[in-house]
Amino acid sequence: DDNKGAGVIVVFGIGLLVIGWIGQIFARAIQAAISRQREHLADASAVQFTRNPSGIAGALKKIAGYEGGSHIANPKASAFSHMFFASALDSLFATHPPLDERIRLLDPSFNPEIATLAAGTSAVPSAAAGFAGRSEPETIAVPREAIAEASPVPSELRLAEATRFLESLPEKLAVAVEEPFGASAVVHGLLIRGEPQSKANQLAILKKQASPALVREIQRLLPELEALPVLSRLPLVTLATGALHRLSPSQYADFCRTTEALITADRQIDLFEFALQRSLHRHLKPHFDRMPPRIVRHLRVEDVENPCRVLLSCIAHVGAVDEAAQTDAFEGVVRHLGFDPARMTLLPVSKCNLGPVEEALDQLIVASPEVRLRVVDAASVAVAQDGVLHEREAELLRAVADALECPMPPWVEWETPAQD
Repeated sequence: DDNKGAGVIVVFGIGLLVIGWIGQIFARAIQAAISRQREHLADASAVQFTRNPSGIAGALKKIAGYEGGSHIANPKASAFSHMFFASALDSLFATHPPLDERIRLLDPSFNPEIATLAAGTSAVPSAAAGFAGRSEPETIAVPREAIAEASPVPSELRLAEATRFLESLPEKLAVAVEEPFGASAVVHGLLIRGEPQSKANQLAILKKQASPALVREIQRLLPELEALPVLSRLPLVTLATGALHRLSPSQYADFCRTTEALITADRQIDLFEFALQRSLHRHLKPHFDRMPPRIVRHLRVEDVENPCRVLLSCIAHVGAVDEAAQTDAFEGVVRHLGFDPARMTLLPVSKCNLGPVEEALDQLIVASPEVRLRVVDAASVAVAQDGVLHEREAELLRAVADALECPMPPWVEWETPAQD
């Protein structure tokens, strides 16, 4: 009669509605979490069946390149979000993992900051231009500012230059570096050079160690590789390492044995071979071999004074033509690093061969990223001292930068022959 029972029923009903609403939220969150996990499994299954992680990674990168990503602006998007290729919602109820996370699992080298800078820039190789019939000068006139600005930190200008480099590659090479078989042929073909007798010896080694199909592919690509400009060789090796990641362990072992045999065929290692070895070691060895975690041991540039002295002395000897120019280049870069030129002097050329340089790089790689960046910057200053970029200087600088994980951009804009 006093309506107390009705009030209790209303409160009880409201309580049930609240509990049901909370339960629905948790149920949807759990459902979304399970869906996200299933998407990871779907990506892994796609890689397992296609053996091509770059395929799905490339599709996800294209979606990530759009300003709106994969988000769907529709009130009913949540009802169908599980059917999309990527996440239509960016919330607790997202049915797909974040694009950056999925891409990094497929391509560990993916950097979302670089991808943002590259948005709107096409990086698809084109057959519009090639290097057939071109010859590259041994020295190139380069403004000092150009080398000084060749920072390993990407910029829109550098990405545009890299795109021009990709578009200028001959079609055969651009296609070859996209898959493991062709990438192996490109790397081995770059090592076949020198005098006719040396080439004949290397081809004989290939026929003994490599499959007939690989030998035929190398011979097919050899004219394009021989016409390739000097400064394009190491960037091409870097492009090939992406496909080489997809080699099987046994194929990788065969690749390493053949590469080593080609390098040591003439019983000496030149600067390009050294740079190629270091590049392959950095990009491939951690992928195929279990590597111990790297511990940072040097936090100040003063802690790596001796390896800096070896490295910068070698660069000075490679780039300068006489003793006075070598000393000027070395002292200039010593001051740039903040060292005392009276205490840190130029090493004689006899102590600047590739063995000490390799030891110096091994010591510098355990320095902090800031220290390594300063060393690469100092190496760029040494190269720019005389305003002329020599072939061997370019290869050494790129090898140093790549070994210290501060890779330089392709120098495609420096194509003016040096004036006497």
